[in-house]
Formats: sequence, structure tokens, C-alpha cells
Amino acid sequence: MADCVYIIHVSEIVQLGLTSVLHRHFNFSVKSFATFHDFLVSFETTNGTSIIISGHELSIRPDFNNFLAAHPELTSIVLLKRAPEQEEETGFHFICMDHSQTEIRDRIERASGILNEEKTPSELTDREIEVLKLLAMGNSNKEIAAKLYISTHTVISHRKNISEKLSIRSASGLTVYAVLNNYIDTSNLDIGDLI
Repeated sequence: MADCVYIIHVSEIVQLGLTSVLHRHFNFSVKSFATFHDFLVSFETTNGTSIIISGHELSIRPDFNNFLAAHPELTSIVLLKRAPEQEEETGFHFICMDHSQTEIRDRIERASGILNEEKTPSELTDREIEVLKLLAMGNSNKEIAAKLYISTHTVISHRKNISEKLSIRSASGLTVYAVLNNYIDTSNLDIGDLI
């Protein structure tokens, strides 16, 4: 587990928001700084792995990158306003301001190799599985609501929870997940029935 997460961002609201998310999902200390200079003044080398979360403008500065090169124990994660078009081509770890808490947690774990021992896997509820099955079969939110005798708003809420738990945003991605995890029986199914 990481010794510490250092947040370097000029916005106090961003610092507080990230701190709240990190404390909710991890058990390590969080230290926030408005500038890279403020961070350097208090930084002490540790034996373990630590994480720096900083804005994109800092990540392109040569002095910051030289510092990271001199400290391989630090994992750098860049905070972006929105996800890049081609995520796999960025060449760096990042989180976005519009990511859900679940996605932020998952990205931090992947970037740094952290395994949060207290975290339990997020399993779908029985109702979420029902919604997923109907969605995978090409039903609209309104059709799912009618079939399950719930409101469309409730269906949308279930879909949001499913997407956050699985970190899958598209209907086609959820369909593939449903097929691969045997939530729908494809033996008697025409591929045209799927989305």
C-alpha cells in the first residue's frame, strides 16, 4: 500500500474533493500542496511507493519530470479536465474530473499496483442483473421499466450503478460483459437480437 498520496493542484476545491475520494477508498495519508515548490519544501524520501496527483500543466514541466526521474518510488497520475480522445496513446496514468469515485479508485490502483485489502468487490444486485440482461437484449430504458414494473428513472439509476461497478460505459460493452459472464443464454439466440 502507498505510504502517501501527494496532491499538487492550485484549486483547494480539487484538493478537498480528491482527498475525500481517497480517504473513502484507501487507508493512506494524503498531503495537498498548491504549488510544486510547496511540495518540494516538505517532501521527504520514503522507503515505500507513493503517488503524486497533479494537474496536466505540471506534468509537462521539465523540472517536475526531472524530479520524477530522480525518484522512481513515486508514481505520477495526471488530473485532466476530460479524457483524451485516444486514451491508450497518452503514455501516462491519468484520472479525470468527471470520473466516478469507482473509476478514480480503479485507475489509482492500476497505476500504482495498490491492492486495497479492505475493499470488497462490487457485485451486481439481483435487480441490476435483471436490468443488465434486458439491456443486453436490446431493450430501451422505457421497455426495461415496463417489464420490471419500475420507473424509467429507477432504470437509469440502475444502469449508472452497473456502469460504475463494472467500469463499462457503453451499452455494447455491457452486452459483451453480460454474454461473457453468462447472464444471457446465447445458445438459442440470433446475434441480430443483441445490440
